[in-house]
Amino acid sequence: MWQFRLDPEKKGITCHYENESFTDTIRLPGTVSEAQKGTPQNLRETGFLTDPYRMEGYCWYQKTVDLPLEHIEELFNWQIFLSLERTRISYLWVDGTPLGSFDSFVSTHRYDLTPYIHSLHPVITIMVSNTGYKVPGGHLTSADTQTNWNGILGDLTLSCYKGFHISHADAVSNVTDSCIALSVAVKFF
Repeated sequence: MWQFRLDPEKKGITCHYENESFTDTIRLPGTVSEAQKGTPQNLRETGFLTDPYRMEGYCWYQKTVDLPLEHIEELFNWQIFLSLERTRISYLWVDGTPLGSFDSFVSTHRYDLTPYIHSLHPVITIMVSNTGYKVPGGHLTSADTQTNWNGILGDLTLSCYKGFHISHADAVSNVTDSCIALSVAVKFF
């Protein structure tokens, strides 16, 4: 369960909703419509999909995370990442500090929280926007194939790494020579 706030007017960034507590709740993963949030739609379209609850704009999700460490000093030995799978445009804050945004519809949004975590109980705030797409329309937002939902549908994970981990991998094939060049970047911490 996450704290939740609708923001159809898209005021939250300028009004700094990331510094507020939200009174509503929502279960993630899931969509706003599945949680019966937004404006109920009585009209049912024929020929394409209709969400039972309509919400276009920003939706805010917030959670205080309890890190399973005994002392704050232990944080210096870990790298901490938040991954959001199957979402719309996302923005992230930790304890009110902005970390940035991702706008990919096809890849996981992965945020490095390491430099921003200064307590064992950080407040993570995510804002998801289902408006302002770089390319409007298309099968990812069209009611012909899916609705313009808001939420986080896939895995929502907080991963901690100690020591080292693979931070990036590339594979390039060479058909002429029948070989593959693999490049792996390892990050030590």
